[in-house]
Amino acid sequence: MLWIYPKNAVTAGSAVHFTPMSEKAVIIGAGIAGLAAALRLRAQGFEVTVLERRPLLGGKLHCVEQDGYRFDAGPSFLTQPERLDALFALFGEENSLRIEPVDPSVEYWWEDGTRCSTPRDRDALVAQLTALGASEAKVRAYLDAIAKAYDELAVPFVDSDIQQPRFWFSPAHISRMGGSIGQLGKTFETYNRSWFPDAPKLVQLLCRYATYAGNDPYQAPAFMTSIADVELRQGIWYPEDGLRSVPEALIALGRRHGVVYETGCEVTGLRRTGRRVEAVEVNGEAMDADVFISAIDPQHVAPWLDRKLSKVPRALSAMIWFWGVDAVDDIRLHNIFFSDDYRQEFGQLKAGTPGDDPTIYINSSSTRSPGHAPAGKQNWFVMINAPADHGQDWPVLQARLRPVVKAKLERVLGRSITVHTEATYCPPDIARTSGAWKGSIYGPSGNTLLDLFRKQPPTDPKLSNLFYCGGSSHPGGGIPMCLASARLAVEHIR
Repeated sequence: MLWIYPKNAVTAGSAVHFTPMSEKAVIIGAGIAGLAAALRLRAQGFEVTVLERRPLLGGKLHCVEQDGYRFDAGPSFLTQPERLDALFALFGEENSLRIEPVDPSVEYWWEDGTRCSTPRDRDALVAQLTALGASEAKVRAYLDAIAKAYDELAVPFVDSDIQQPRFWFSPAHISRMGGSIGQLGKTFETYNRSWFPDAPKLVQLLCRYATYAGNDPYQAPAFMTSIADVELRQGIWYPEDGLRSVPEALIALGRRHGVVYETGCEVTGLRRTGRRVEAVEVNGEAMDADVFISAIDPQHVAPWLDRKLSKVPRALSAMIWFWGVDAVDDIRLHNIFFSDDYRQEFGQLKAGTPGDDPTIYINSSSTRSPGHAPAGKQNWFVMINAPADHGQDWPVLQARLRPVVKAKLERVLGRSITVHTEATYCPPDIARTSGAWKGSIYGPSGNTLLDLFRKQPPTDPKLSNLFYCGGSSHPGGGIPMCLASARLAVEHIR
């Protein structure tokens, strides 16, 4: 069955019909943001061509297949699926993806045997979080606070161009932001600790949500704690055949309605006249258009425009092992095995190396899609936080940390782990396969309030027909954020 999403759902009946145009649009990059921008422009009547340098469309949303195992190699969390519904609704269609809720959303583990999960039912969730050492009343008040912050602060921040003066002079936004004054000067960690001073494990769990945007909970501003609401209230979802099915569905939708996708296209420059881009240079030839959208990291675009590279620090990256293992009953779709010393882990990340006792994330899509692993086996996407690539010796680091990660998992699970097949990824691989600058999954850092306002806006400051979307643009990385950035870019064109 196709699930109906709880709020802000967009149905096929809300399709918008635009007057056909004869204008041409070129989109550079076929990640999730580029695919979404292409659909939105096509719905407005543009002739749309998407250029991708790799042979595969979808950006970070790709797969590794090996020895009968399939691993989603990029994003593994799907939240806010109503944003996908909206793209299908543009053409009067229902979302073709079969998407189901994940319940519980995530399983959390500590080395001392403590376990916690985040079920979708509110009372069950409160019971789980209360068991980590907090009062029920305090947990309920916290959940209400982050829900209010999400609705009143995060929604306008994510879905608006925050660099437009009208955003800041909107009476509604000014009124809403007044409620966040108490968070000024606090970090993710200090804010959560102020709520639960006697529940360190609960504080650690809540601080994990900073990494949703690739940030450090000991640096990131407190108002971003509303990110936790995305999992704890809105929930996590799973497409029937894994996350790779998301770009596949969008590409099929685009092809049905005339979007042109071209792979193997190496873009090397933009030809300009005055305040306009006239053509994109691709594979040694010029391709003209009326509108251009860059859906790649702006650091790649800067040299084409004779501009300096941004000096904003990069957000976190990842070190990944793809393991085929014997099935473990306690493993869910999403699993977090926490470090014993979270502060030390992020201190080491800040210094440029993964932690000696890293927090480990395991995604095993075969727990929902059995065909992703042979019978009796599971596909483990094993990931630890890593800094962006600044020339570290990644093969040496990965070889040193593999036995650390494996031993930690064996201690917590209480069993030995035999790896039947293995592949690895590290930040340079992420940079190579997705174009992520220095392998940073989430683009520029958001560890300070200033950093949040230094992400690339949807419009170019000097060129009237060049626009930007993607994980390095406002509002940032992750599937929902990229879909929001595509909508913002196209709204400026419209």
